[in-house]
Amino acid sequence: MADLSRPDLCIVGAGALGIALARHARRLGASVVLVDRGRPEMGDQPGIQRRFGALAASAGLAQALREGARLGLANAEPKISYRSLEERAGAVAAASAALESPEHLAAQQIHVVRGPARFDGPRALLVGDTQLRPRTIVLATGGLPLVPPLPGLEEIAFFDADSIFANNRKLTHLLVIGGEPEAVALAQMQQRLGAAVTLVPQGNLLPEFDPEAVAILVSTLRDEGMDILEGASVTAIVPRSQGTGIVVAGADGAETGLDVSHVLVAMGRVPDLAGLDIEKLRLNPLPGGGVAVGKLGQTGSRAVRAVGLAAGLSDWASALAHGRACLETLLLGAPLRPLGPLPLFVPAAPALAQIGRLPRPGQAASAGTRLLRANISENAAARALGTTEGMVKVLVDVRGRLLGASLVGPGAGDIAAILALAMEKGIGLDALAGLALPQSSLATTIAALVEGHEAASAPSAWTQRRRALRQLLPW
Repeated sequence: MADLSRPDLCIVGAGALGIALARHARRLGASVVLVDRGRPEMGDQPGIQRRFGALAASAGLAQALREGARLGLANAEPKISYRSLEERAGAVAAASAALESPEHLAAQQIHVVRGPARFDGPRALLVGDTQLRPRTIVLATGGLPLVPPLPGLEEIAFFDADSIFANNRKLTHLLVIGGEPEAVALAQMQQRLGAAVTLVPQGNLLPEFDPEAVAILVSTLRDEGMDILEGASVTAIVPRSQGTGIVVAGADGAETGLDVSHVLVAMGRVPDLAGLDIEKLRLNPLPGGGVAVGKLGQTGSRAVRAVGLAAGLSDWASALAHGRACLETLLLGAPLRPLGPLPLFVPAAPALAQIGRLPRPGQAASAGTRLLRANISENAAARALGTTEGMVKVLVDVRGRLLGASLVGPGAGDIAAILALAMEKGIGLDALAGLALPQSSLATTIAALVEGHEAASAPSAWTQRRRALRQLLPW
């Protein structure tokens, strides 16, 4: 039996990422100790993510009732019981909680140690009264919501991206401060659940995403009633006896005032490394709060790797892919798969996904590359759903291999997964044409891309020779 005080890996942070990586390490045959620091890994709690999924599903159904005419039904304003929503979301979260219990993890041979954790030497970690001396320590902590230094903000009771899930009453007019995926998703959910929502992104909205795809998402959000002040920033909060006053500076610098009932701050997170005494290992936090200095989570200590928020990655899919590659390098000497472009995702409706690089607006594609696109409105399954807004856009090289992709619309996440696999394996668009997909699948948009690529490309010399030879032979 492995010595639990000297495991191969010690993963600090028993959030969703830490648990997923502990399971991955066990699949690779490593002995693993998972450190539960005795407090939630904020932003990475499995229960919170399931609550979000449950509430987003309810919000989606509420919006579908409002838009019933799109599918030949009568539009209807839903009657929302906020307490029932909260109870259902809690039940959904609780239903799977046993999967993260110490007993369930122990059955998978993952040993959980609970207590305050801090470094006790170059390769030593003290958890409560227990000293661990693993070969490698992996920091997979959650992150605390970033609170901007806005005048007046500390004088009001505001929501953050965690506390908003404890709300069980209607929010009359909600101001959402932030322009990252988390802010957009939460703003849409509250809008669909009956709140009037004003979104102020504090600058550019979703700056890491393709602007054309962002514009499609913004158009949909506005059609649903959301007020989005693009390029604007909140400059001050004015507490009042009734409601809250907001001072907003527009993209042109002109200031205007807003009256709101509630405020949600969702401007990202900083890694929660408090109490770990990382200074003992000279792991000085970088400007964003992370400690990773290498592509695969390397830090200033050879014994410590950083993943997730500690490596500057807030997107779940990106953090998971990066974390798995880090573990595979540690345990196998090299990743099982090359660490390709990390995906980005906005869990809104329509969903927005992006992989790799794309030309910026007004920038021509590089020599030897081609930008291809297909509209969601051309997809039969999307039309059946009453959805016509969306697109898939990919950048390919001269051999048809994918270099980048941007997607917005229903099924964007699933289509992005197929394209990401093709990018990772070096599969060209022509090979994707052989996918046997149901006729009613949203993923048939890939076939439209392939057809566009093939229509714009001349057959290869080898293909032309084979065809000429076949014409000389009898049928």
